[in-house]
Amino acid sequence: VERARSLGMKAYLYDEDRWPSGAAGGIVTRKNPEYGMVFLQCTTSAEPAKNAERLATFDVALDESGRMLSYREADASAAAAPGGSRVSFDVVPTPTSPGYNDGQYLDTMNPDAVAEFIHVTHQAYADRYGEDFGGVIPAIFTDEPNYGSASTDPATGAHKMVWTSQMPREFVKRRGYDLRQCLPELVFPSVGGEFSKVRHDYFRTATELFVEAFSRQVGKWCGKHRIALTGHMLCEETLKRQINYVGSCMPHYEHMQWPGIDILTDQDEELITAKQCSSVADQLGRQRVLSELYGVTGWDWPLEGHKFVGDWQYAVGVNFRCPHLTHFSLAGGAKRDYPASIFSHSPWWPYYGVVEDYFGRLSLALTQGKPVRDVLVIHNVESGWGACFRAGKQELLTELDDGLAKLTRTLSDQHYDWDFADESLLASHGQVNTKGIKVGRLTYKLAVVPPSVTLRKTTVDLLAELLAKGGSVLFVGRRPTLVDSEPGKEIDNLVAAGTCCDNADAATAAIEPVLARRVSITQDGRQQTCIWSMLRKGDQGQLLFVQSHDRAAGHR
Repeated sequence: VERARSLGMKAYLYDEDRWPSGAAGGIVTRKNPEYGMVFLQCTTSAEPAKNAERLATFDVALDESGRMLSYREADASAAAAPGGSRVSFDVVPTPTSPGYNDGQYLDTMNPDAVAEFIHVTHQAYADRYGEDFGGVIPAIFTDEPNYGSASTDPATGAHKMVWTSQMPREFVKRRGYDLRQCLPELVFPSVGGEFSKVRHDYFRTATELFVEAFSRQVGKWCGKHRIALTGHMLCEETLKRQINYVGSCMPHYEHMQWPGIDILTDQDEELITAKQCSSVADQLGRQRVLSELYGVTGWDWPLEGHKFVGDWQYAVGVNFRCPHLTHFSLAGGAKRDYPASIFSHSPWWPYYGVVEDYFGRLSLALTQGKPVRDVLVIHNVESGWGACFRAGKQELLTELDDGLAKLTRTLSDQHYDWDFADESLLASHGQVNTKGIKVGRLTYKLAVVPPSVTLRKTTVDLLAELLAKGGSVLFVGRRPTLVDSEPGKEIDNLVAAGTCCDNADAATAAIEPVLARRVSITQDGRQQTCIWSMLRKGDQGQLLFVQSHDRAAGHR
């Protein structure tokens, strides 16, 4: 801190020994084993694993393809019915690990556990350096917090799912029924279809618990102590990944003063990752959108790559880089810590100011005014909750994932700039006015619903109001048929009143009659799909940033 002060620089804090954030290097869970993460395990074992708690046992009838015909709680005194399978659900503690210095990872859905993490980590920093919070020390970085992960052991067939001691009580409180009576639905798809209300409600509850216990609690502490919470969640890039590890990324960003992401390797495929974060930041007026970038690019990665990977992210809303990484030492395993390695041991180091000066200017320019975006895409992660099960292929989830990726890339390629709307944030920050649908400080003329199964009632009501006031709603691909994961006539009426098209390419044709392009970038009369753009408007005029992700050819 003192060295940074003497150089006119900033000193940022990090909240963990290694990663993911939460266990404070094992200090929290070694002292308080009850704060360690647990998981729910589904097995065919008659006896629970060591130190495990048997939660329930069911007889499950499956068809030849592994889809569930029926299930019922098992009679422990009777054998399983012929043709059926007896499965048990146990709550199992995660093992201790050298990665947490012989502790466990934290139960991040337990508010008491997170409070102890804050006490051990954040308060310790505040006690020593609190006078510099908001000055020399502007922010504290959190790295890949998560609520666990779902997996299947290929050797035993055991299915592992996220859990917390809070789950049974909170599920009844929030959803109105007992999850313990429906546990097989977390594992097996039904013959009636891949979507399950129980799975939807389970992941919604897990997401809410994680957001409230971790991100909201840490963000509130940071706000009270005049320091920004920044960093990123684990596994942001697809529906399947974020459902398995965090439930949904976007609700966490509401509680981060400088929300952020992580982009690994030399690629431009994670448009969704960046837009999930920049959408919330721009809607709620956050000053910075951080990207931890350049990791896993290698020792010989050229400066062209540094510029390219930064450029495309800046075109979609990032404005603050956290380069990965600088080695203080190359001893031991450090030399393998996922470079690029940005320091004097790299031969291009004397010239790196060319990269940094460029992004310094760009960061200043792209924080002026507000972005101008006309299209609001309703994120379909909540439909993904009901399509995510453990046993077998998740074809519906793949359809939702692929459809969202294709739609969003097409919108950017066709120069219709857009933001995501998370349904939980839309419920608290959304309203309809004469200009369109407003989320926080930004207003959109067109709402687009990607392939979906269910929408929240709050979302349905807002979209119906938008249509009633002359706005436009476009459904692309699979149309939703459920409201809050249950049948509802209002969703049928909404779809009937909107405009429907079968795929992303048809969506472009459907948009053209109702929404003029703010930016048109053409060559030979056609939109140049290799170029992305951002238009911003401020007190002194407009600013347009354009970026090409064709690295092989020039364009005019």
